Amino acid sequence: MLPAEPKKVYAKKLRFPGICEFAKSAGVHRLHVYHVLTGERQSRRLTKLWAEFQRRRDVENTNFCAASRWR
Repeated sequence: MLPAEPKKVYAKKLRFPGICEFAKSAGVHRLHVYHVLTGERQSRRLTKLWAEFQRRRDVENTNFCAASRWR
């Protein structure tokens, strides 16, 4: 019998980066947010908050990159 080869570990691609932080700030469970974002459930409030969260994160990342480029 041959020894088992070790499993290869691959980096997972995050489907919704920041979902845990968002769920905590929105006061809901992470799985509820996931179900809303995948379309399994409907929540106008969470959809609106998620769009604002994404916009705010994009602005912060853009400002950070622009500021760090000139340093």
